[in-house]
Amino acid sequence: MRKTKRIQLLQTARALFFRYGFRRITVEEICETANVSKMTFYRYFDNKTDLLKGVVSRLFDEGEREYRQIMDQELPFEDKVQQTLDMKLEKSQDASQEFFNEYMVDPDPEIARLIQDRQQRMLQMVIKDYQLAQQNGDIRSDIQPQFILYMLNQLIEMTKDKGLRQLYATPSELIMEVTRFFFYGILPHEKKS
Repeated sequence: MRKTKRIQLLQTARALFFRYGFRRITVEEICETANVSKMTFYRYFDNKTDLLKGVVSRLFDEGEREYRQIMDQELPFEDKVQQTLDMKLEKSQDASQEFFNEYMVDPDPEIARLIQDRQQRMLQMVIKDYQLAQQNGDIRSDIQPQFILYMLNQLIEMTKDKGLRQLYATPSELIMEVTRFFFYGILPHEKKS
């Protein structure tokens, strides 16, 4: 039962944070929406920031697990890339501009460290997979894996640019544009049927 209440709080907070942003939502609103008491909330979390750390960690855990499932399949690399793009779209679709700004652009320093650590961990996993894909001939042999890592980090930074963000109606649109640009450049790319 206890684990269920903790998960209920994490799921409720994620939905509220995605919709309204972190700063606007109160502990009281989270508890009311999750149908748990404040006493129960404080049994699991020190404060709202501690809860956000739990939400962020859970997002990365889910993303890493799903990414690993995609990459471990016996499929052509290009299909794995497409599935990764689809996953990225699904994961980012419900995030509001407020949440994106607070999460990526102007996060609490504690949250910023957590995000940076988890992003770097994820990027290292991606690089290992891309090095393997390169050995298998699925990625250009003349490209340095360190360059791929550098570009991935630069693309993450690009999403924080206010001028660029204003070109897109939602954070999800910008994330997908940056991701597609990384994989396909500016040339047309047709999805396989």
